[in-house]
Amino acid sequence: MILLTTSLRPTTRIRTSCHDLARSIPNTVRANRGKMSLQELTEDAVVRGLGRIMIIDRWQGGPGRIKLYNICQGRLVQVAPQVHIRGIRLQREFGEKAKRVDSLVIVKNEDEPSSEIRKLSDVLSDFLSLPVLDNEEVSSFYGAAMRIYRDMTRSMHLSFFSLPGMIEKGPRITIAHLTW
Repeated sequence: MILLTTSLRPTTRIRTSCHDLARSIPNTVRANRGKMSLQELTEDAVVRGLGRIMIIDRWQGGPGRIKLYNICQGRLVQVAPQVHIRGIRLQREFGEKAKRVDSLVIVKNEDEPSSEIRKLSDVLSDFLSLPVLDNEEVSSFYGAAMRIYRDMTRSMHLSFFSLPGMIEKGPRITIAHLTW
């Protein structure tokens, strides 16, 4: 399981982003960070029996970066890449009623041959313990899908869709770049 939290002094938009991701990613526990240091955060995760931490960092007043960590022998080990965020569209901005997802799958983007998208899909699949399937393989067994894709302007997005029907429900994260 994953502990999902924010950086220190989060804004309302960062908190809402954290809530949306916690509802969209199964096996995620959201925690209010308060004034906890990274070491205290690690100890909290270990006490809860969690092996991974995802932090939404602040940049210029909004969500700016997502950092992934594994906990190994009580220490944080950062997992590449850092996802730098250009913008985020929240679930409420899609007009969807937010509800918790029980099962999620990462959908391969066959239209995008980008190795960067494939690598990010593989890292997220491993970190979140989610399968990566083709569009045709996605069945009614899964309640939602995560998709990483580029739009017409070549901007990279990570977004969540309800199944069946692949209806975008958010959040949609526009990725500025990845730091490997």
